[in-house]
This record gives sequence, structure tokens and C-alpha cells, in this order.
Amino acid sequence: MSSVNELKAEGNKAFSAKDYDRAIELFSKALELDQSNFVLWSNRSAAKAGKRDYEAALEDAEQCIKVNPSWSKGFARKGAALHGQRQYDQAIEAYEAGLKLEDSPALKKGLEEVKAAKAADEGGEGAEAMGLGKMFGDPNLIGKLATNPRTQKHLADPNFVQMLQAMQKNPSMANNFLQSDPRMIDVLGVLMGIDMQGFTRPEGSEELPPGVPGASASTSSPKPTSPSPQPKASTSTPPKPKDADVEMKEAEPKIDSEEAQAKKAAEAEKKLGSEAYKKREFEAAAKHFEKAWEL
Repeated sequence: MSSVNELKAEGNKAFSAKDYDRAIELFSKALELDQSNFVLWSNRSAAKAGKRDYEAALEDAEQCIKVNPSWSKGFARKGAALHGQRQYDQAIEAYEAGLKLEDSPALKKGLEEVKAAKAADEGGEGAEAMGLGKMFGDPNLIGKLATNPRTQKHLADPNFVQMLQAMQKNPSMANNFLQSDPRMIDVLGVLMGIDMQGFTRPEGSEELPPGVPGASASTSSPKPTSPSPQPKASTSTPPKPKDADVEMKEAEPKIDSEEAQAKKAAEAEKKLGSEAYKKREFEAAAKHFEKAWEL
């Protein structure tokens, strides 16, 4: 008979492999042996949230808090589950309660994300419909994904196809799916013409996907500085791209063409996305690339 720690370790492996059903099964078996193990309640909550079963995830998060009310991560699980249910005010309360126990970066990030989601729902739903709605509302969407090797394999999963169809019908769901399912990053890349394969590179790799501003910096960075009328920038190689970016932003008011201004703004969003990618903040990167597409 497996021990609690063995079952937990196996559950963690299944969770890492995104086999959430198996992870839930293993964590449940471990909980049968030790109901007082608050880490198991937390882990099972995370696995249920991975399946987007936010109601069940919330139940486990609350049980985790009940067993150990001084552990801040239980409040992070509760906040995430409430966020998934779009109960933003309650999610904010959960994250703030956790921050009273521990000044955790994860709790701070969760709080920022739920506040942003609340603001988007209250004032940005029209923008979503204009941006993501157009993107995922493309009648040739499935066809485009079927011809791209990166996304073709995803279409074999009926649940994935259902997600795409759900987003086409209800654009406001797109942002949640983008943040909860890594495969949507591939979809976003195909629709924007950016190779997102780099998003699956190992931890610590700073190589950027082709098409993202900043990729192959060693070969592309001198090009933007050559048309720039600043000879001083050429004396130091590393700062050149940064100096060029600042110059472009300052020059924007002189450009009469609205289309050119929009193009520059889109490039700026892509650069923000690439910076987020370098930090492996994939959700933030997706948001910036989404904004770039809207522009």
C-alpha cells in the first residue's frame, strides 16, 4: 500500500503532466489516509482548477483553509477558484486575506490579475468583442489551425475544439481560456503570425520565438539604429535597441498617418510581450500580443 507521501509525489507528477484526472485520483487516495494534510487539499484544489472545475476547487481550497488557517497558499487557491467563477470581489477578499498572513509574490500577482479581470469585465467587454472576438470569430479559424503543424495536433482533442467554438460564440470567454490552457498560446501565435514554439523552451532559456520583437537580437539590433540620426548610440552596442525604442516613441507625434501610429503602438505591445516572455510570464505575454493584434 502506497504511503501519503508516495501518493502525493505521484499526484504532483500527474499534475505537472496536466493529467488532472489522475492527479485528483491520487490526491484523493492520499486524503483518505490523512484528512489533516492541508497541502493535499491545496494540491487537489489546483488540479480541479486545472480542469476548470472551479466550484469543486473552491470546496477543496476552503477545506485547506479550515485545516490550516495560517497557511497563505490556501487563500491563493481560494482566490484562484473564485476568479475562475468570475466572483471577483470575493476573490479579491481571499487574496487580501492571504497577504495579511504572508507578503507573497504569488498572492500579489493573483490579486493584480483578478482586479484586472474585474476591470475588463466592467469596462472592457466591448474591447474584447472588437479584439478577441474578431480574432476567434474568423470563419476560417479551424482551417487555419488545421494547416499549421503547431496547432493541427490540438484539433484531435474534442474538448479543445469545443473551447474554440465557445470563444467564437462568446468572445468574453477568450481571455480566461488563454490564461488557463497553454495550447491557446499556439492559437494566438498562428492568428498573429508569430511562432510561439519558444514558449515551451526550457526554464532559463531567453531565446525568443521568430516574429517576436527582440528575437535574434544579435543580428537584428543594428538595423533599427542605422536610419536613426544619432551617431552617439553606435558607440555602445548593448544599449542600441533601447535607445532606438525611445527615439521611435518620441517621434510618434510627428507622424501624420494614423495607420503608422497604430503600427508603432502594436510593435510596442509586441516588445512588452517579448519582455514578459523572457521572464516566463506567459499570461502577461499573451495579453500584450492580444493588444498588439487589436491595434
